Amino acid sequence: MREQIAAMSEIWAKDKAEYHGDIVDFPPMMTWPKPVQKPRPPVLVGGAFPWAARRAIRYGDGWFPIAGGRVMATRSTICRASGKWRRRPAAIPVLCR
Repeated sequence: MREQIAAMSEIWAKDKAEYHGDIVDFPPMMTWPKPVQKPRPPVLVGGAFPWAARRAIRYGDGWFPIAGGRVMATRSTICRASGKWRRRPAAIPVLCR
């Protein structure tokens, strides 16, 4: 997931994007239209706790949990874990339906 987000961020942010990773690999390319949001649209990571929450902290801009009634308990875990990747807990909103 990390590479997909990084590659899309390159495409969204640069007129001529290029990315070379283990899973995603493409030569210089151009594509339009670009997103209005700068530097890129927010990336919301969905999924179950704890794996999706970790990905949201590391690579995303928010978490859309499949957590049932445990959302508040997982929120406190996100607050504790966010320090590991030097993220402010408020920068990782938890979105629920």
